[in-house]
Amino acid sequence: MYILAISLLTANQTIAQDINDSVTFELMSLSPESFYNGSDGASALTMNYGAISFLNDYYAPWDSWTGFSISNVTDNTTSGFGNQYASFAGGGSNSDNYAVFYSNGAIEFNQPMHLRSFDVTTTAYSAISMRDGDPYAKQFGSINNANGVPDGTNGEDFLVLHIIPKDVNDDLVGDTIDFFLADFRFSDPNEDYILDMWTMIDLSPYLIVANKIEFSFSSSDVGAFGINTPTYFALDNFRADLLVDLEDNEIDFAVYPNPFNDFVTLKSEINGFLEIKNQLGQTVYEQFITENENIDLSQFSSGIYFATLKSYLGVSTSKIIKN
Repeated sequence: MYILAISLLTANQTIAQDINDSVTFELMSLSPESFYNGSDGASALTMNYGAISFLNDYYAPWDSWTGFSISNVTDNTTSGFGNQYASFAGGGSNSDNYAVFYSNGAIEFNQPMHLRSFDVTTTAYSAISMRDGDPYAKQFGSINNANGVPDGTNGEDFLVLHIIPKDVNDDLVGDTIDFFLADFRFSDPNEDYILDMWTMIDLSPYLIVANKIEFSFSSSDVGAFGINTPTYFALDNFRADLLVDLEDNEIDFAVYPNPFNDFVTLKSEINGFLEIKNQLGQTVYEQFITENENIDLSQFSSGIYFATLKSYLGVSTSKIIKN
């Protein structure tokens, strides 16, 4: 995996910036109408204050890549694979540079972060393929596949982006969030759409604290080798908060019973990241938790422990005792 990244302190190349906690990609130096897809094999770049990494996997023998590239291409009218780096909105979200995602990949954090929002749109390659069809993928709204054979969809087509937040153990945090990049399932055909503008996906109501975000797709146009629709989307203005130790902003957090035997119930005002340390300061347990959660600590030896809950609102620590 190569890492596309941002740094205000180090880097051979800076490709993003942190303005009001927003990764905008504007500080990467790109020639007009160009892109960076990891072809130089650079893996030493760090993003933001080292907290966020946009993963890129470049395969030189085929000049191919998955994950993220960075682009400022504005051509939203040319069809086909040769225009895979352009957003259908014709540029970035109130900016020049933006990220393009293809196939599979992730955004990773070197510590848990509270996810706020990011802007998305379709790419020109994907959108024009859905609008007009191509030799491999169907025209959305048609009853036929790319070979001209009825495909059973009755023209009720869709392309969905799945946003998959995960914790440090690679387990799903909360629920997968689905966002429709195209939807042709409406009873009124005038409501059918392919996303052609930048749209903010607001993650704040989900109160997600995660260590990474993975992405995948589902489509109504599926063949023997998987999805026929080009699986791309464009991303800009990624916003997240570090879970810092805000000692002056203690959150409401309780552990009971205390002392305990095997199980404890954690009660907090918000989701967060739980870390338990022993008296030697060693971390013996860590997990993302929801507002009220039961946890099995039967594996702990008798003694005193310190449970710390971190959220983007603050931090709180409680001494707990195992009988």
